[in-house]
Amino acid sequence: MIMLKGKNGKSENINKTRTIVVLLMGSIITILLSILLMDLLADNPEKYRAIQSVLYILALFMAGFLFFFTVRFFKGVDLINHNAYLMAKGQLNISDIILDRAKGLETLCIAFNDMKSNLLTFTELTKTNIVIISDAVDEVTKSIDNSLKGNEQIAASMGDLAEKSHQQLKNAKETLDSISIVDERVNSIENSLANIENIVKEVVASTTQGNQNLDEYHHQMNVITNDLSSTSWSIDQLNGELEKIYNLGELITEIAEQLKMLALNASIESARAGESGIGFSVVATEMNKLSDETSKSIKKINVLLNTVSSSSENVKNSIGNCIENYNLSKDLFSKVKESFYTIKNSTDVLSEDINKVYSESGIIS
Repeated sequence: MIMLKGKNGKSENINKTRTIVVLLMGSIITILLSILLMDLLADNPEKYRAIQSVLYILALFMAGFLFFFTVRFFKGVDLINHNAYLMAKGQLNISDIILDRAKGLETLCIAFNDMKSNLLTFTELTKTNIVIISDAVDEVTKSIDNSLKGNEQIAASMGDLAEKSHQQLKNAKETLDSISIVDERVNSIENSLANIENIVKEVVASTTQGNQNLDEYHHQMNVITNDLSSTSWSIDQLNGELEKIYNLGELITEIAEQLKMLALNASIESARAGESGIGFSVVATEMNKLSDETSKSIKKINVLLNTVSSSSENVKNSIGNCIENYNLSKDLFSKVKESFYTIKNSTDVLSEDINKVYSESGIIS
């Protein structure tokens, strides 16, 4: 018997339908066996006809109750199958299955509702991560553009610096008036170096922010992977419950066949009894109909269970593919993160070189 925690924190029995069905079937079998033993073991069977009639009527009422609970059980299976069909079509924003509408299938309903909730959570997290990835890519692009511009400016400034330094040496030999020109050029170089230093600081800040965004993305990826693994486990539990339901259907089918055999025996006995056995003949006919309807219903249940099992297996495979793709994405963004560290280290070295050049230009001025 499966027990779950209720809203008040106490354990609640959610499989009363199964217990009732089993008790009804056991009672019917016991009554029919008692009637059969009366016919076989009693010295004067006519003395027990009234008791047998009461037992037949009692068995008929119990069979009616069994049919009622079986029909209600089938309605719950149809409800679960309908929601599974909607999810297979991509409609995740559907209401949870109410447990009172699926008596005997509460565990299956809870697992199904949890699976749908996890899929919705997975979808929302995926949307959020796509936005984060897009922002991170934009930041990377801007940082690369700034780095390229800074490198171009550094190259241009260094070339200009070499040219002006050579001109300074030449003019120093020719005339003292060139000193003032050299001083102006050095001041221009200092301004350029100051601008370059600011650009390098911006590149460092951008790469640091990019690393933080990548760390956050990596964390979110781990959260999604864990949620998907939990959903896959729930689907395995769902498949196990479906197997239990299938086994229960086989048991009901066997009991229906036994009821059919007992009905046949009752028909034979009623034929022997003549006019006094007409009531037993009617009961035997109704038991045959009940047995046939039960067998047909069990076959329908098996078809629905196979459909639900196939759908859950497809969902599990899709989740496995998502986990694999997210693992590949984590590897890719780890490489991107390494690239950010490389850019940061390069800009740090570049900043140190600029400071050295800036110091040398100060000495020259």
